Amino acid sequence: MRRAVEFDVFKLMPEWSRKAARAVLPASFVDASRDRVLAIFYGFGKSYVDRESRLVTFIRRRMLHTKPVLHHLDVHIADHCNLRCRGCSHFSNIAAPALVDLDEFSADMHRLARLMRVRDIFLLGGEPLLHPQLDRFIREARDAFPRTAIYLFTNSTLVTRMPEVVWRALAETGVILYCDRYPVDLPVDEIDRMAAEHDVTVKWTEDRSEFFSIPLDLTGSQDAAASFAACSGVDNCVNLRHGRLYPCARIAYIDILREHFGIDDLAATEADSISISGDVDPWKIMDFLKAPVPWCRHCDQEHLYWYPWSKAGSEAGIEQWTDAASREEGSR
Repeated sequence: MRRAVEFDVFKLMPEWSRKAARAVLPASFVDASRDRVLAIFYGFGKSYVDRESRLVTFIRRRMLHTKPVLHHLDVHIADHCNLRCRGCSHFSNIAAPALVDLDEFSADMHRLARLMRVRDIFLLGGEPLLHPQLDRFIREARDAFPRTAIYLFTNSTLVTRMPEVVWRALAETGVILYCDRYPVDLPVDEIDRMAAEHDVTVKWTEDRSEFFSIPLDLTGSQDAAASFAACSGVDNCVNLRHGRLYPCARIAYIDILREHFGIDDLAATEADSISISGDVDPWKIMDFLKAPVPWCRHCDQEHLYWYPWSKAGSEAGIEQWTDAASREEGSR
């Protein structure tokens, strides 16, 4: 069985230690300390777009004329989710059932592979295990990117019900099953046992009961450049959707929130993403992804805060993403 050897920064400052520290120290100090640990050991603050040095980039681009290397890519398999987490950054808790088209996914992945290399690809959602053709998505992703580290990122609640064809696809492609450890009753030992039986590499996040949120500014009055600079290494995970690359999931899936609440002012335009179709220069795509877009003016990075995980109620409103009162849980 192939095992991914990776460094888990969250063990350096686990949740129990943060909670203990909050008992005697201001929450803002504790969360700022966590951020510093992330910055030092994990690269929190380093770009998810490009982590090559300027010299290497210059040589690749100007001398060797080789493909650029995108550090991290997120791709949805399904937009909706069965867990409905409050404040989901992909808006999956309010998304109507929506499954990604396999043919479009395959075409987009192979087209992107012709343009650039990708170091890490995360197949996610929503909840990817909701897609009945998941095994074929796994195989198509590996076919397009034979040397890339690929992860199937799941909320873990449906893993024990995964069909045999999905287990087989994971084992035969070397795609890693990445399980999020939400504070719900998860059969961790059973999942580990099933993964071992199927010769599948499984990785878990830390035990998590709190997440960070970047409040939405519905007026769009933030400084886009400043917001983008603060977002680097925090939430700027490039997303591929409908043949276009987006700087983050918020912009890629803002249509879900906008249509759900009827807020036209939040619409993303063509200036907020870039097409991978036609005669495009991959290096100009990278340039685009490393610069702010107009929609960045809607992210209030200054008031990023940590909050306890919970499920969103059926009548939950837009305050999940905008309510300043929630910052009392742990303002920075």
